[in-house]
Amino acid sequence: EIQNYAAGELDEISLNGDFIDKYKDSKEFHVQPLAVSWFLQFNNKDQIFKNANIRKAFTLSIDRSLLINNVIKNGSIPAESAVPDVIKGYQLEFRKEAGEKYFKDNDVKHAQEYFQKGLKELGLTKLPTITLLGEDSDTAKKYDQALQQMWNKNLGVNVQIKSEAFKVYLDDLTKGNYELAMS
Repeated sequence: EIQNYAAGELDEISLNGDFIDKYKDSKEFHVQPLAVSWFLQFNNKDQIFKNANIRKAFTLSIDRSLLINNVIKNGSIPAESAVPDVIKGYQLEFRKEAGEKYFKDNDVKHAQEYFQKGLKELGLTKLPTITLLGEDSDTAKKYDQALQQMWNKNLGVNVQIKSEAFKVYLDDLTKGNYELAMS
């Protein structure tokens, strides 16, 4: 995209965090909020992730601010609800009309409590290695690796990453051939 933009073939492109610093001082650079949210997709039919407490533990143990500021680095804001902040409601932003956000950022204490409760409910003392399904782009791999490290540090869980070409990734999601995915 950057090469096509430089050649005049594209009028506008989105930059990932790897290119923000290079172009941020350009007179053409501007930030535009987008109504996009990345989320974890748990396979609720999976033996481990059918447990709500395990899902809560994985969700609460993510340091969204660290992910945004140190990995993504593109001006994103941490998602604290399913509806992005830029979506309008009847009179105000939807989030202001709908009430408090419900995802807590980096709540490791409660994540560990949910994790222990989930392990007990599953009759386990520790989880087997979990596979995180992701896309094979460089950007997606960075996100996946950051999550892998957070879950290992905060919950003691070993996570292996399975990166796939986008079409294969979508096919596996559709068929339920995953435990956990970034979507």
